Amino acid sequence: MTEVVDDGAALPRIAVLDGVRGVAILLTLIFHSFDQGVSFAVLGERGVDLFFVLSGYLITGILIETLEAPSYFKNFIARRALRILPLYYLFIVLMLFALPQVAKLLPDTVSLPPEFAELQEGPDGLWTVWVYLQNFVLARGEGALPGLGHLWSVAVEEQFYLFWPVVIWFLPAKHRFNVFVYSVVITMVLRTALLWSGAIGFYGAREYTFTRLDTLVLGAMGALYFRDERARRLLEPVIARLSQRRWIAPIIILGLFPSIRLEGGSADGWMKAIYGPGLTIISLLFLAYVVRAAEGTLSPRLHRFTIWRFNLLLGKYSYSIYLFHYPIAATLQRRTGGKIHLGIDSLINFGIATGVSLIIARITWVLWETPWLRLKSRFSYQRAPVA
Repeated sequence: MTEVVDDGAALPRIAVLDGVRGVAILLTLIFHSFDQGVSFAVLGERGVDLFFVLSGYLITGILIETLEAPSYFKNFIARRALRILPLYYLFIVLMLFALPQVAKLLPDTVSLPPEFAELQEGPDGLWTVWVYLQNFVLARGEGALPGLGHLWSVAVEEQFYLFWPVVIWFLPAKHRFNVFVYSVVITMVLRTALLWSGAIGFYGAREYTFTRLDTLVLGAMGALYFRDERARRLLEPVIARLSQRRWIAPIIILGLFPSIRLEGGSADGWMKAIYGPGLTIISLLFLAYVVRAAEGTLSPRLHRFTIWRFNLLLGKYSYSIYLFHYPIAATLQRRTGGKIHLGIDSLINFGIATGVSLIIARITWVLWETPWLRLKSRFSYQRAPVA
């Protein structure tokens, strides 16, 4: 079966951004395959933040470019729905209805993690996975929706897709940059205040939509960088500074601490620092990465890594990999009791989880996603004639 040629897209596909997407899913695979203590996993949690910045960048670019096009809302929503919904609901059906049947066929020597059995018992709030509201349940804490914990980010993005076209539609172009800046600052301050006051916990700070808007809007500011002279003039010094090694290293170190299990009372303080203002600071670094990648000014080494064929492959299938990798990785971690640091077990689990996820992604791409994506041509963007 041939690959999808989506000639109705608003923007040309940029290969290096597939590589950025690949880096994001690579980080996520590391996070869920390695022990989430002092190991490579501490870097992996930031993969979702990179996804958010990239989504904000791409979605805002599409919306601005098609603002004057016929069927602005209909085309955007329809095309997003065709990309996101079919595979998502396939995954949900498999997890809730097919997995219990598969579990019955497994030999006694193979056991699934207990969380998958708990999922079949119908935990409170399970209905939210059908309407993309699961992040408000998962924000309660660990195990709120066992086996589906990684779906919080999918809910955040889907909610963003619904209201952001309205924001871009009503917001005058001359006010976009200022409103975006205020949105980032207000979100960061609100999240920090709620977290530090104890009104929400670390899961809430990470997973509520209204506490993660800064990351998505930072990506939107990247879209303005290429379309608004004032935004470019104001952002360029910030991006230039964030592209320097002396700034990159401290921010990366900052990103390590959410997952490092520190002894003593200082751990809570670090967690509050990272999940408060830290998430915004780390996302600023990712904004610089996305912008430099899009304009082709990454450093030679980072550019080569980003367009590494393996990253491009991961980027192409990143959505399917993201959905399916978690149950695979969780099952593999059970094999080693969940304690897999930097040894051979972690590498084996990472390799198997990545390989199996890629195989599933390829199968679902050919047999399931491609037929749906072909329907996107019915919602091609028609650019308004130039006066």
